[in-house]
Amino acid sequence: MKSFTVILITLLALPMSLAAQRTQLFGKFIDQNGNLIEGTSMERGYERQLVIDGFSITNATMVTLKIPNSVAVNAFQSIVDSKIALKSGQIAVLKLEADRKVIFQKILMTDLKVLSVTTKDDGVTLELKADTLEQMFYETDKNGQLKEVRN
Repeated sequence: MKSFTVILITLLALPMSLAAQRTQLFGKFIDQNGNLIEGTSMERGYERQLVIDGFSITNATMVTLKIPNSVAVNAFQSIVDSKIALKSGQIAVLKLEADRKVIFQKILMTDLKVLSVTTKDDGVTLELKADTLEQMFYETDKNGQLKEVRN
């Protein structure tokens, strides 16, 4: 009976620990005219931003984004391999905790060139090259307040 209780507690705790590690990602991109490339997010604080399914950074300034297919993709597609660059971009990584969403990481980019836009059934992959890229990480201090830890 004791081993059954241990197994039951373990099985009940597993989904809670997995839920505690989930993240949401949002992207805010500004075109050369200073206009927001509008996404589909309705999340408070991140309204009209791009929902991002995943991202990776290589060579310090190369960013690959995976986003759902939406009208915003047209803005990126129209400037692929052109001399036109996006003024700026920002990716916010939110960590979903039991009772709130907390910013965990922020990536700030300037002068973004769109190298490629690949559309597939499961979404769109954007390859971007930033002139500058800065990553900021956040952590909660002992008082529960967020503090920035620069990378």
